[in-house]
Amino acid sequence: MSIKYERPSTRRMMMHFDREFLDMLPGFKRCFEGNELPVLMKEMEVLNTRRQLNVLDVGSADGDWLEKTTTTIWNPFDRRKIRLTALEPISENPKLEKVCKDHDITWVRSRIEESSLEDESFDVITSTHCAYYYYNQPLAHEELFRLLKPDGKLIVTLVSQFCVLNRLTEHLLDPHRQFTLNAESYMSMVSKLGLFSLEKTVSFRGGTLLDQTLRSDDNIRALEYILARHRLPGGEVERALDPFADAVRKHQGKERLNLVMFFEKARLDQLDSQRRNGASRPGLDEEVESLRLACVEVGKTLSDDKKEVLAGDFEVLATEAKSRQPRSALLTTAGERLVQAAMEAGAEANRLRQRVNAVLAKLKPTT
Repeated sequence: MSIKYERPSTRRMMMHFDREFLDMLPGFKRCFEGNELPVLMKEMEVLNTRRQLNVLDVGSADGDWLEKTTTTIWNPFDRRKIRLTALEPISENPKLEKVCKDHDITWVRSRIEESSLEDESFDVITSTHCAYYYYNQPLAHEELFRLLKPDGKLIVTLVSQFCVLNRLTEHLLDPHRQFTLNAESYMSMVSKLGLFSLEKTVSFRGGTLLDQTLRSDDNIRALEYILARHRLPGGEVERALDPFADAVRKHQGKERLNLVMFFEKARLDQLDSQRRNGASRPGLDEEVESLRLACVEVGKTLSDDKKEVLAGDFEVLATEAKSRQPRSALLTTAGERLVQAAMEAGAEANRLRQRVNAVLAKLKPTT
């Protein structure tokens, strides 16, 4: 199953993550308020029933988020039952060093693609706004798969395609013809890799960018630097600062929208079955496209907020439908949410229901 990739050259990676990246984080965080902690705390309660819990946090950066989760999400747990490990390559990192020392956290100085941690050593792996920075997505996810125990959980948080931060990233990367990773495209990618099964997604709305964002060139520079410096040619951040400030003004009224995605490690027998039975399903792509067009028509009658929710539900259904082992419960739930949204909007729901049923029909096993 192994796929081997060499590490790209520094020039291709554009940026070596170092202390300068960490120095930009405070300015970046000053641009908005709120985080996903309340969402995560509610979802994590079920894990407290396990006798022992080994948790890996990928991309701990300056340790700020790791400390928040340690003192909130993991605080109700018996610390004798839980062991935390931080995976972060930036070694000149006094803040993270202090967090790890204060909370008895093991710090491994490595990128996920180059980890030498033991196989199947973690029950839970968290990756919070970190997957954007993986320099090799297939290899990174093979490593995540290798490190997770059977039935282990991978919890990934990324911005939605509708998030203001994604819009700003697109502004920076589109001129360079670079792909923008967001939660929706990430779910599609993970489905194609076939190493993890999506269990559910939970959304977090964080309001608009704060007014103080535009009051300081330092804040603008930090926002641009964290969003796209690792993908831009050298010197581009400074050259693009004024146009980027204009883009911030243009999109300032748009909300932050993040998705927390809960994945389960695929079993080896599932992977074997996928290889044997993963043949394409005739007509599925056409039915999914017909459903997308029906959703677009319904979306014309919805408010922007409800349109975003509708698009998110379609993405979940489409991603799961195209996975190698689609789960009927998740498909049915997403389909019903699409139809319900149409009914609440007073739109024609019957056509949408027909399109949902046509997709589901393509997924029924043939005899």
